[in-house]
Amino acid sequence: MDRENSPKPHPAILSVSARNAYYAGGTHVYMYGINDVPLVGQVRKADYIMITQRDYEVIEKEMQQFVKSGQIALAYKFPERNSLNKRIVLLYEVLH
Repeated sequence: MDRENSPKPHPAILSVSARNAYYAGGTHVYMYGINDVPLVGQVRKADYIMITQRDYEVIEKEMQQFVKSGQIALAYKFPERNSLNKRIVLLYEVLH
């Protein structure tokens, strides 16, 4: 994610790494646990949620429900380029 992909000048990004928000020119919203992702994204006013495919699989049913209800939408799916195991990373937009 970079500044070109967000209409907001400083998007709030919920993720385990502050690096993601730094490179997007945004604000990092710390993720305490994968099971709290959708709720924390709403309560803490995150604009985006960034998780790995592996984490997504843990909360897949909840994430699909939030997508169906229009609370979040998949914005981008990409491989981590510098990762040795080529993990897939998912970026969801929180629809306020």
